[in-house]
Amino acid sequence: MILETKAAPEAKAEEKPEVEPQPWELGKNRIEALSDGIFAIAMTLLVLNFHIPNLPHDAPNVRVLPALLQMWPVFATYAVSFLSLGVFWIGHHNMYHAVRRSDRTLLGLSILFFMFVSSLPFATSVLNAFPKTQVAPLFFGANLTMIGWLLYAQWAYAGRQPDMLAAFVSGHHRRVVGRRFLAYPIVATLTMLICFWSIPISLGLYLLLLPLYVIPGRVEGQPEPSAAMPPGAGQKRRWRTAAAAGVALALIAAGWAAFRPELLFLHKTVHDAFPASAASGAAPVALASGTFHGVAHPTRGTATVYQLPGAGRVLRLTQFQTSNGPDVRVFLIKAADASDEVAVTKSGYVEVGQLKGSRGDQNYPLPPGLKLSQFHAVTIWCKRFRVNFATAPLKPPAKVPVAKTPARAATASR
Repeated sequence: MILETKAAPEAKAEEKPEVEPQPWELGKNRIEALSDGIFAIAMTLLVLNFHIPNLPHDAPNVRVLPALLQMWPVFATYAVSFLSLGVFWIGHHNMYHAVRRSDRTLLGLSILFFMFVSSLPFATSVLNAFPKTQVAPLFFGANLTMIGWLLYAQWAYAGRQPDMLAAFVSGHHRRVVGRRFLAYPIVATLTMLICFWSIPISLGLYLLLLPLYVIPGRVEGQPEPSAAMPPGAGQKRRWRTAAAAGVALALIAAGWAAFRPELLFLHKTVHDAFPASAASGAAPVALASGTFHGVAHPTRGTATVYQLPGAGRVLRLTQFQTSNGPDVRVFLIKAADASDEVAVTKSGYVEVGQLKGSRGDQNYPLPPGLKLSQFHAVTIWCKRFRVNFATAPLKPPAKVPVAKTPARAATASR
C-alpha cells in the first residue's frame, strides 16, 4: 500500500509549472495535519482495551503468566488494529505527497475516511467484549473494509481531476498504485466473511496480509508502456499478468471451497419423524436431555437421547436452529459442558454423524455398543476449522420425562 513517489532525475526538467490555485480549490496542508492527529489519537486509544488481570499485587509468577496468556485475543485484536491503522496512515501520507491540491469533494472523502479511522478503537472494543458473536467481528471487519474503500476512493478521484496530482505521477504510475490501494478492501471483505466460522483464523489472516501492504512498491522508476520498449517486453508483461490472474483465481477457488461463504445465506430445514413405531405400541424412553447454548454461534434447541423399543438408541434434536457452515458434525463429548474448543478435544468425543441441516427436528442413530454413561453433552462441531458451534449438557435421566409414541398419545386421548 505504500506509495513511493521519488521522481526520476530526468523528470525534473519536464515538470509542469505550478498551476495557480482557483478560488474553489483548497490546500492539502490542513488535511495532512488533521490526518496525523486523528491517526495518532486512534492508535493510542487502542491501548485502553488492555486491563490489568484481577490478581493480588503479590501474586506469584505462576498466576501472573497464565493470566497474561489468557489475554491473547486482546493482544491479537490490538495488533491487527494498530498495524492496520499504521498501514493506512502510510498509504494516506504517501498519497498526499503525490496530490498537488484538494477540493471540496476530496475534502469530503477525507472526512469520511477519518470518521471510520476514529471509530476503529470502538469496533476493536466491541470485538473484545463479544468475541463469541457473529455481529462483533462483522462490525470490526466492516470498519476496516470501509477505511480501505475510502482510501482508494480518494486516490481514484484525485487521479481523474486535471492538475490535482503532481507532474511526476504518470498514468501508468496512477494505475499501479490504484490497483494496490484496491487490493486491501477486497481482501478485507473476503476475510471478514471468514469470521462467521472462526474469529482466530480471521484475525490470523489479517496479520498475514498486512505485511504485504507495508512492502514498498517500486513504481517510481517504471517506464510507461510504449513502442520504444524492447521486442517481446509487452508479451512478457501480459504473460506475467495472466499468471498472476491465474494464481489469484486459484486462491479464490481454494478459499471458496474451504470456507463456502454462500452457506451464510443458505439454510436447510429438516423434518425427521419422531423415532418410534406406531405398530409396536411401546414408548421410547428418554435417557438424557439438555438445551443448547451457543459457543461460536448463536444456537437454540433441545438434544435428547432416546432408548428405542426393542433395541437401539437415537439422538434427537428438536426445535433446533444454528448457523450454517462447512463440514459441521454432531458429537457426543465426555465433558459435562464445553464453552470452548479445548474442552471438546481434551475430554474425548465420538462422532454421531454429519449435521443434516441448520434448522428443524432431526434424528441421529447412536453407534451400537456405545457406553452412554461416559458421555455427558452434545456438541455441534465444525470439523474443518475445529470450532465448537454450540453445546447441550445432558441432564440426569431422573429429570427427563418419558416420551409418548403417536399411537399411545392417540390411545390416551380416547
